[in-house]
Amino acid sequence: MSPHPADSSTPRPQISALAIAFWLLVCAAAAVISYLSTFHGSGGDPAGNGMSSGLIELFSIAAGVLVGLLALIFLACRNLAVRGVLTALLGLFTLLLLALAGH
Repeated sequence: MSPHPADSSTPRPQISALAIAFWLLVCAAAAVISYLSTFHGSGGDPAGNGMSSGLIELFSIAAGVLVGLLALIFLACRNLAVRGVLTALLGLFTLLLLALAGH
């Protein structure tokens, strides 16, 4: 006999639409960041190519850290208004990443 019998009257917690939107934006941002990190310049001299590759990697790491921090704050905070602001910020950041990816 288990110590916690399954009680069918206990409702399952529902995932809000805001949480689903946030995690979809996290996935989209991660996909764009991984795409941006594979971009390498082909023109110019070798020193310029090395500098551009280094800056792209640095930007990719910083973008990943920012998305991770937003996700941690989203998980830690239960206030709906704060979660809405975090989702809006992540949406704007993802749009900025998409604009950079379309260079």
